[in-house]
Amino acid sequence: MLENWRKRSGATNKPSSRPPLWLMTAFVVLSCVILPAKGSAEAPEGYDPHDYQKLVSFLEQSNGDGKNGNRISEYYDPLDPSTWTRVIWTDTLPKKVRLIQWDWMGLVGSLDVSNCEALAYLACNGNQLGSLDVSSCSALIY
Repeated sequence: MLENWRKRSGATNKPSSRPPLWLMTAFVVLSCVILPAKGSAEAPEGYDPHDYQKLVSFLEQSNGDGKNGNRISEYYDPLDPSTWTRVIWTDTLPKKVRLIQWDWMGLVGSLDVSNCEALAYLACNGNQLGSLDVSSCSALIY
């Protein structure tokens, strides 16, 4: 009787070519734990983590042709702020963003530089920003 059921159901004694469910579950869980979330890269040594995260989050936003970062520099590297054209950092450590001049660069999305305490100059005219947050930028002059 059991033999007839196996034939009807297609069950065999052959090992399955699929990995066991516990292995697939373990892979998914480990991937979530090990892989960082997009835009949450650790700040490079010497850079203020807050300011770095604010800028890299904006630069990693898609603009249709790639990322905002690719619009500011063909050499853009999210892990290397020295490749971020028209961004000046303070000389003291940790380096904080002091100037951003991104006029007419085809940038899109939401630029949030709130609480960037050393930011004194921000120019982003002629872009297609959905929002701009400069709250608590106490050094902002322009």
